Amino acid sequence: MISVRFILSQILDLIHHETYLLVAILHKELKLPGSLHRTLQILSGHPFEKIALHELLMKNEFRKPDGGDFNQMELFDL
Repeated sequence: MISVRFILSQILDLIHHETYLLVAILHKELKLPGSLHRTLQILSGHPFEKIALHELLMKNEFRKPDGGDFNQMELFDL
């Protein structure tokens, strides 16, 4: 018998995937500056910002993280 917890975890997992895909589509269609990762970070931290969301998303100047060579593949060639 399938447990209620399992069903709820599957539903939440599906919602997370759909949200990620929606943000990826919007990032590409709106031609937002920066990477998709940057857009996701902005959206996850926006409730704590005092700047309007559209200003954060359209900001061209941003700092790249300090550190070494990052070996991360891009999901889309944006």
